[in-house]
Amino acid sequence: MERKGLIDMSTPKSNIFQPTRSWLRDTTGVSSTMHNVSGTPKESWFMNGNNPFNKIYRVLPHVSRYLPSNDLLTFGLVNKKCHRILIMDVIWQAPNFDKLSHIHDALYMFNRFLNYLPVLDANKLHSVQTLDVSNLEETCYDSVNTNFFRSIVTYCPQLQSLNLSNTQFFNSRSLPKMELWSLPLLSVLDLSNCSHVTDDMIVTIARGCRQLTTVKLDGLTRLKGKGVAALAAECDQLSSVSVRNNTSMDDQALAALAKFRNIHLAELNITGCTKLTSTGFEMLARYAAHLTVLSVAKTMCRLPELRRFVCLSRRTKVLDISGCKHLANEQQELARWFCKTEFPQLQDVTMDAATANTIVDFSRTQLVDAYHHIRQIKELRLVGLPQHTPFVYLNKLLHIFPHVKSITFERDYFESDFMLGSYRTPSPDTIEYITDNSLSRFNMRQSRVFARMVHQRESDIDCNLMNW
Repeated sequence: MERKGLIDMSTPKSNIFQPTRSWLRDTTGVSSTMHNVSGTPKESWFMNGNNPFNKIYRVLPHVSRYLPSNDLLTFGLVNKKCHRILIMDVIWQAPNFDKLSHIHDALYMFNRFLNYLPVLDANKLHSVQTLDVSNLEETCYDSVNTNFFRSIVTYCPQLQSLNLSNTQFFNSRSLPKMELWSLPLLSVLDLSNCSHVTDDMIVTIARGCRQLTTVKLDGLTRLKGKGVAALAAECDQLSSVSVRNNTSMDDQALAALAKFRNIHLAELNITGCTKLTSTGFEMLARYAAHLTVLSVAKTMCRLPELRRFVCLSRRTKVLDISGCKHLANEQQELARWFCKTEFPQLQDVTMDAATANTIVDFSRTQLVDAYHHIRQIKELRLVGLPQHTPFVYLNKLLHIFPHVKSITFERDYFESDFMLGSYRTPSPDTIEYITDNSLSRFNMRQSRVFARMVHQRESDIDCNLMNW
């Protein structure tokens, strides 16, 4: 007997993008063969709203977001209705190409997705809202469709988020040749570590994606500032910009972000942008008054420039000043400024361990408890913790920051380390130091503060030729 309510079980599970007719029909009934019923009265009983699957159909859209992709694909084989709810309404909204198939890799599934875009109906095309093709690598035998970006622009008008980070196939030839193209609803774009992205490409993208709010351009060593200036000029809704480790970016980018008053920048991360000078910092400090997240870590920012940031006394909640060479030479002045300046909204701070140590010493002669902005900090991260730091140091920090909920120590690379930390010199048993074990015991003794140690330099070893 023909089972009209079932998907063909002989169809491979990987054919997820095949536009069969069962995807286009809204079938709410279940065949009598599936329920082992026969006769007109019982079939009428199912069709009159007594289908036991109706409750499952109502629950599926609410629980599907918590289910793994493999379970969704398996459950979609029950009948056409389940297939439509899960495949069309859930998986197509944000397809995960790594887990869409049991036998094919992400590259194959992404190309298959692109091939079926021209033949899909409008409802399914409008359901695509998020695309994540980060870390997608081409091989010697398989490559990404060269027209992938043109297909996305043409057939995905409702796209809201696009992640192309860590991809090497995105270049100037990928952009549409037409003069006027747009992704009218795209608000989140991630092009981090795309080695072929240039300023001219960012200018073209800014003109076609004018509704961008969040942009990540980390690790683009060929980006000088023209592209960031175009984003500030064309995208009036821009609120979050991350340009970490762009060693070629100059003051032009910061001047544009501060100069264009149509945007109200709320988050800015310029960590590792070593080419920025005092001119750009002063421009940003004067006009970027709406920043709630600010990171100037590993830059050439000086204390006089840091003092001029208007946002610190107004809205800044997250601040990162670690790794600044000039600030490291002014530890005493930096500690005095941090303790005596009012930061009404500051809650999350990242600084060098040496700076925190100077603040502890400064508190011995000053009444730091009177400074309410220090007492309200809840997240604290200390970078470059030296070896054999006494555990008493943690207690002093808790006295200065009584409302802190989390303390993270980023461990420095000690000279006594050998073979990625497998060797340690013996330490006296009478003194307790800040280590992984001592912090674990501390967390077990109390639940008010969570302290941890991270080995950032050991875990993030980059073998890129630029770091040799």
